[in-house]
Amino acid sequence: MNTCLPSTKGYHDLFDYVYRWIDFTLRLGAPFPLLLIGNVIIVMQLARSRSIRQRMNISGLAHDTRPVSLLMIALCVLFLVTMTPTLVMSVYFPYQREKLLALRSVDPYTAWYDAQYIVHLFHLRGCRSGQLLQRHLQLCHLRVQRIEVPRRAEEPALL
Repeated sequence: MNTCLPSTKGYHDLFDYVYRWIDFTLRLGAPFPLLLIGNVIIVMQLARSRSIRQRMNISGLAHDTRPVSLLMIALCVLFLVTMTPTLVMSVYFPYQREKLLALRSVDPYTAWYDAQYIVHLFHLRGCRSGQLLQRHLQLCHLRVQRIEVPRRAEEPALL
């Protein structure tokens, strides 16, 4: 038995039904509004700066701030799109576990498809890409130290 897993029903319920909501709040519920508010403030400041420059008739060489604004909005959307599947899966799975176990005895194929949907959400969160990123960062650190590390065949040459 794994000693890191909850050992009693109370700890199991605490982990599944309380901790996952706390995790959801700390990973998405708090950062996304803060990121959105910060970006809106920056975009408003850029727009105000642009209007001041236009009123002062600064030469046509003034920088256009629209690409920066679009980039910041895109970063907010990217954060929401990449974090939501992970956290939805994390919160959704404990509520579906009992239903899937009951459904497995009656209709194993439907239960299997439901479980595969949850597994698909897990893989959407990028567990493999996180491992690849960690590997590339380690290789980058070693190459900076001038230690030669051979590439693996399946490893893309990002460095």
